[in-house]
Amino acid sequence: MKKIFIVFSLLAAVVSCAGPSLSVKDGSVFYGKAKVGTLMSEADEYVSYCDRVEKIDQNTIRVVRTFTALEDVDSVRLTLDFRHDSECAFAMIPSVCYNGNDWGRGEEPKGFKTDGVWHTYSYLRTPVPGVTYSEGNDFTVAMWGDTPQSHADAYSCSIMPEQTYVTHSLIYPEEERPFIYSGRDCYSDPYALRFPMKKGQTKEMTAYLCVNVKEEGIYPAAPFLGKAWELAEKEYAASISSEKVWEYGIRYAKEYLWAEEAGYKGLNIGLILDDEGKWQQRPSWKYEVGWCGQNASFANSMLVDYIRNGDETSLEKALQILDTWTDPAVLYENGLYVTNYDYLFVKKERPVSDACNMGTAAYNFFETIGYLQEIGQTDRMDRLRNVALGICNFVKTDQQPSGVYGRGWYPDGECYVREGTVGAFLIAPMIRAFKATDDESYLQSAVKAFDYYYSEFERLGYTTAGALDTWCIDKESSMPLLRSALMLYEAT
Repeated sequence: MKKIFIVFSLLAAVVSCAGPSLSVKDGSVFYGKAKVGTLMSEADEYVSYCDRVEKIDQNTIRVVRTFTALEDVDSVRLTLDFRHDSECAFAMIPSVCYNGNDWGRGEEPKGFKTDGVWHTYSYLRTPVPGVTYSEGNDFTVAMWGDTPQSHADAYSCSIMPEQTYVTHSLIYPEEERPFIYSGRDCYSDPYALRFPMKKGQTKEMTAYLCVNVKEEGIYPAAPFLGKAWELAEKEYAASISSEKVWEYGIRYAKEYLWAEEAGYKGLNIGLILDDEGKWQQRPSWKYEVGWCGQNASFANSMLVDYIRNGDETSLEKALQILDTWTDPAVLYENGLYVTNYDYLFVKKERPVSDACNMGTAAYNFFETIGYLQEIGQTDRMDRLRNVALGICNFVKTDQQPSGVYGRGWYPDGECYVREGTVGAFLIAPMIRAFKATDDESYLQSAVKAFDYYYSEFERLGYTTAGALDTWCIDKESSMPLLRSALMLYEAT
């Protein structure tokens, strides 16, 4: 029979608080008088353990678990587990698994286990080391570990929802089972590091357990994220001045990304290594107006550089970028826009104009008009305005009764896909169109779209599908929600 020795001690420096707080008795964790769950382990019969518990504040404890080998063992698998005694309303490993990753058509890991084996992930996968999170009927629970000081201390995490409880687990040594998600829609064989122990040898594991009462109107994960940041070891890189950052950014664009070929003068999407290990411009799928390509944004940066520093080369290149990306070749009569210049070179019959790129182009072109006016370069302003308004007019007309825009469109106006928060990239330019024209229909469209996308985010707890490269839950599309929320507040 497995021998387990459990010792709990609350440190004397207990935080004084008026309301209920976390306490531990015989392995059971209470919030006030309500039991939240139980500290557990799957350590095998050759290992015993004891716990030292420190109260950090009324909602957070630190558990230091010491394992001791009872005899020589070739390899052990040690766990520090907390069983949350409630049916699970929502379970998450941030940046890895959002309630099982049910959304989307991608092939990222779905669910919490495969062929009966619970999914385990390295602590490196998560923004907070080894963090898992669940919401029950009354409480939210988050658990995470310390940052390992060496590879030998690396560990993994897992969250295991069952019908009436959910188990949070930190696992040592590091493993990923029953597979490794090694690339987009790609899998590799599982691994589990070995950890032999000699009789009497000890190993410590540390977990932070943060429990909060569920409250209406408060994003449930916010308290634990704040506490994790407060407790985190923070290292900061040496800083350089914002002026130097600006200088390097402009130089990089002009000296390394600048590209010219038939019909095109603008920026390449970025640099990659060639077969000899030397940096070269990306040779294919290389010219994009927004998203990674950022031609529209860099044109504005170069105009600002000219305004600040009087650099004529910045002005020259900015105007060439604008001429390329407002050329009739990239425009459709219905207002849609060729977002990737590569489509013109390969003469693709039905290219997709995606919401991320079109929204970025229109948003930036409205801004460009102000810079051109400031420097007296007014001859391109009408072209930019027509492109930006053309995009907004098409999208406004195509908008569905629900408020949703879409993820992308074919040249004839047929929507490629409706689903995905990526459509929110079109809200900000719609607000700028309202400011540029005083036409209330643009503002009404923006509000309707914001209500749709934000309600979806609030309901799901995540945003979805950045641009056209992915079909999964994706943080990228949260940015336009934040931007448009601030802009709508200002506009209304």
